[in-house]
Amino acid sequence: MKLFLILTFLLIFSFLFHLFTPSYLNNNKWPADNIDHYSKSLSEHYRYHTEFSVFKKRIVFTHTLQWLQKLTGVNVFKLYFPLQFFYLFVGGIVLIQFSKSLGLGFKIIALNLIGYFFTLSNLFHHFVPMYTYDELSQYPFALLALWAIYMEKYNVLGFLAVCMALLARESFFILFPFLCIFMFFSHGIKNIYMWKKIVIFFVIPTILYFFYLKIYQFKDVDDRILHFQRNLSSSRVFFTCLFGFMMNMCIPLLLIYINLKRNLIVSFKERLWYYAFLGTTILNGLIVMFTTQAWESRLFVIPLYMFWPFMGLLIGRFFTHLKTINAFQFPTIRQLIFALVVSVISYFSYYHYDSTFRIGYSIYFAIYMFIFSQIIIIYLNSKKFQVLSKSPI
Repeated sequence: MKLFLILTFLLIFSFLFHLFTPSYLNNNKWPADNIDHYSKSLSEHYRYHTEFSVFKKRIVFTHTLQWLQKLTGVNVFKLYFPLQFFYLFVGGIVLIQFSKSLGLGFKIIALNLIGYFFTLSNLFHHFVPMYTYDELSQYPFALLALWAIYMEKYNVLGFLAVCMALLARESFFILFPFLCIFMFFSHGIKNIYMWKKIVIFFVIPTILYFFYLKIYQFKDVDDRILHFQRNLSSSRVFFTCLFGFMMNMCIPLLLIYINLKRNLIVSFKERLWYYAFLGTTILNGLIVMFTTQAWESRLFVIPLYMFWPFMGLLIGRFFTHLKTINAFQFPTIRQLIFALVVSVISYFSYYHYDSTFRIGYSIYFAIYMFIFSQIIIIYLNSKKFQVLSKSPI
C-alpha cells in the first residue's frame, strides 16, 4: 500500500510538473494560449503516427487512443495525456512487482520508483526536444517481458509481453541480442530447453513482427544515414546528443562499475544481467547516433529498462558495504566546492542548446552531475580508507 501511495504521489508530481511548465500540455508555453492549447502541439504529432508508415506501424498507443475515442466520444487530444500518464503509472506497477520478485525491501523499491520517474525522458516526457509518443506505452510490456526473462517465467504472458513491446515500438529489438546472450550463459549453450525458450521468446516474435510489416505493407522510408550526418553536422548538435547520453547513462554506469569493482554482486545471474545491460548500452548508443535524431534524448532510455528494477539494490548495496567496513566519509568542503563547480559548468553547458524549457533541462543536468560527482567522491574516499587500513602501523 505504501509503495502504491509513493507511485501515485510521483505520478501526480509528474502531472503537475507538466501542467505548470512549458510542456506539450501548455502548447510549449506558460501560461497556455487558450483553452485548447495542447491540441496545437499534438495535432502534427498525431498526424505523423496515423499517416506515415515509419510511425504508423507502432500501433499500441494510437489504437488505444482511437478505441477510447470511439468508446467515450471524447476528442483524442483530450484523451492523449490521461492515456500517457496511465501507461506511465502501469509501468510503475510492473516495476514494483518485478522488484518484489527480486526480494527487495520497501526502501529499495521506493528508490527504483524514484529512478524510474526522475529518468530524464520520464521527467520531461512531453517537452521539446523529447518528442515522446509511443515510449510510455512500451514501458509496461517491456518491463513485464524482462521480468519474465529474468525470473525464468517463460509462459504465454511473457511471450505476449514481448510481442506487445515490439508493436508499441520496434526499438525493443535492441534488447534481443544481449538478452539472448544472458540466457545462453546463465543456463549453458548446450541446454536444449534454453534454445527452445529463445526460439519462443525472440525468434517467433521477430518472425511474426516481420509478417505484420509485410501484411500491412509498412515501409521505413526514412533515410537513416542522413541522421548520422546531422548528428555530427555541428558542435551544437553533437553536444546536445552527448549531454542526452550523459543525463541518461552516467549514474547507472557508475553504480554498476562500483558494484562490479568491489565484488559486491554475489549472484552470477545478476552479474550477467549487468554485462547484458552494458552491451545493450553500447549497441543502443551506436544505433541512436548512426540511425536516429540523437538529440531526442528519450532514445537513450532503452537500456534503462534493464536497470530500473536494480537501481535501488545497487545504491543500497554500495552504501551498506561502506557502512560495514566503516569507510563512509562525507565529502570535504573542497570536494563539495569541486562538485558545485562541475554542476555550474554543466548548467551553463546545456543552457545554450535547443529547448522550450532550457532552464529546466539545465537545472536537471546540473543536479544530475552534482549527484554523479558526489558518488565518485564518496567512492574515491572509501578507496583511500581501504589503502590506509591495509598499510602497516
